[in-house]
Amino acid sequence: MCTIGIYQNIYDVSSATYDGWSISLVLLPIALLLTGGAFFAHRTGDLVPVRWVLYALGIFGWSLFLASAAINLDNSHAFPKKHLQQKYSLVEGTVFDFVPDSSNARMVESWSVRDRGTVHSYRYKAGPMAKGYSKTHSVGGTVQNGQQVRIHEIEGKIAGLDVCTTPPEFLHAPPKEP
Repeated sequence: MCTIGIYQNIYDVSSATYDGWSISLVLLPIALLLTGGAFFAHRTGDLVPVRWVLYALGIFGWSLFLASAAINLDNSHAFPKKHLQQKYSLVEGTVFDFVPDSSNARMVESWSVRDRGTVHSYRYKAGPMAKGYSKTHSVGGTVQNGQQVRIHEIEGKIAGLDVCTTPPEFLHAPPKEP
């Protein structure tokens, strides 16, 4: 619970931009090119071994495209919809066991929050296909040990993150005389 300040919204999945579709858009022309090459090799009757390799790579490319599209549909539509419908658990507490990602390797970042005796642990990695909050320390994330937070949790992922901040009027207010 934010006792001396107010909660400031840091992340809200329903208003966040999701850029995982760029990966699908890269995979689509690759899959089309490989499948077209296999079809062309089949039509000319030449290059039988190459044709089968192109078919296999084409099928693999389409599989990657379809898998990324399914992930993107869930991340960009279903996950935010659950948040808007308020199908989340509210977790409030103080951050502890914060382990930032290494600044240049973009590794996994992790931290925990204790809420009413239950420990909730979060792990995420920055990237375009991440579901929920994934802004690690190396890319400007603000989470740190000792911070009071309120989390909207869906399926163990962070759909909303609020951080307790002290308003400036409390920081510079003159002391009250008795």
